[in-house]
Amino acid sequence: MLSVAISGGLGNQMFQYAFAKYLSVLRQEEVFLNTYLLEKSIKDVTPRNFELGCFDLKFQYRSEEMLYGKNKILNLLIRHGVILGYGYEDHFGERTKKFLGHWHNLAYLRNRDDLRTLFELKSPSDSYLRAKAEVQSVECVAVHIRRGDYLTNPKATKHHGVTPLSYFMKALEFLKKQKPGIKVYLFSDDLTWAKENLEGTSIELNTNPAEEMMLMSHCSHNIISNSSFSWWSAYLNNNSQQIVIYPEKWFVSISAPQIFLPDWVAL
Repeated sequence: MLSVAISGGLGNQMFQYAFAKYLSVLRQEEVFLNTYLLEKSIKDVTPRNFELGCFDLKFQYRSEEMLYGKNKILNLLIRHGVILGYGYEDHFGERTKKFLGHWHNLAYLRNRDDLRTLFELKSPSDSYLRAKAEVQSVECVAVHIRRGDYLTNPKATKHHGVTPLSYFMKALEFLKKQKPGIKVYLFSDDLTWAKENLEGTSIELNTNPAEEMMLMSHCSHNIISNSSFSWWSAYLNNNSQQIVIYPEKWFVSISAPQIFLPDWVAL
């Protein structure tokens, strides 16, 4: 039985789901989504919930215990078949049964249009539908400012860092030269900071993270932060004339993942 561990926030969970789809086709086997890590309290890791339920996805979900039982010796043997992955692995041994990682790589995202269909909201709220109509009525850019645990969690700060204000100002200057008069929508887990430091309109849905992500994907263009949540909002955007700007420095001390399309602009 194959399983892919689900962990992190919505953006990471979407990468893990996409990888599970890829793996199911590759191995011609059913793949379960293992939610065990979400059920554990792990030191220096931001607590997360299972967030894929807002989409109408077809995978089955199991906890570690449901998948492998309580037999500690059996679990120990199975753990020898675990593969840890962050970026791209070009092959997996047949003995590998459990997959733990983020799987940030375009190679696992075989069909962008299929993913747009898979990641459609199951039951969008009325406030989301009104906001969607608003952003689709005008040429606009979604500016996503990720702060939150990147500031408050020392481990996250050390790994991710916080994208500086200068990046967003430079990105907006770049975009406005190409799109004079474009409307700016600000999205952030710290809207107070965003509105104090950047000019733009904010839409506060007060619903769930998926609706915010999907709303950003319906804006004409995207200026994103160094965040998988932010990245998905740009990747799911289906505007053929879309401009995407992303921070060249994605992590503090390791190379950026292979997730950026050739026409996206690094600043």
